[in-house]
Amino acid sequence: MTHAHTQKRDFFLNQDVEASSIKDIILGIIEINKIDDEASSNAIKYERKPIKITVDSFGGEIYSGMALVNLIDVSKTPVHTYCYGKAMSMGLAIFIVGHKRFAHPLCTFMHHQLSGGARGTLMEMVESIEEKKRLNEMLEDLIVSKSFIKKPKLEQLKSTKTDWFFTGQEAIKLGVADELITRQV
Repeated sequence: MTHAHTQKRDFFLNQDVEASSIKDIILGIIEINKIDDEASSNAIKYERKPIKITVDSFGGEIYSGMALVNLIDVSKTPVHTYCYGKAMSMGLAIFIVGHKRFAHPLCTFMHHQLSGGARGTLMEMVESIEEKKRLNEMLEDLIVSKSFIKKPKLEQLKSTKTDWFFTGQEAIKLGVADELITRQV
């Protein structure tokens, strides 16, 4: 078994979010938590070293992305998220759930309403739209719970169909990020 000291704890998400692009991150978080659980049960004072995820993604598939979001959320080992370039759409959801969030002042974040199409019979399309509404609400609730952003702001964006871009500097004021990256970490 890998020792807690040598286990890889740095991950880089620089692709669209889909099952294959986040698989290694998910497996890594699960393995590191197992290792840390074992080490903490064998040591009087064991400090869990943070897992680091650098997000540089335009976003992607919501169901797979939520698997990673939910795993980060319940991880006993702290997960720190970093953004130097972009964290957009599902990438923003993954970034914002970090236990500690670091952003370069000039990186770009973007939130928008869920997008997608509906096909099939009329009832299948209605069911698809209802599911998309549920998923959109879930993402909005996540953002509201993990930042200073309020529901009326998100409702305004939805009504105007606007993509909302903001910098790392603005992310601090919005409570989306905790610290600015001013030197290499």
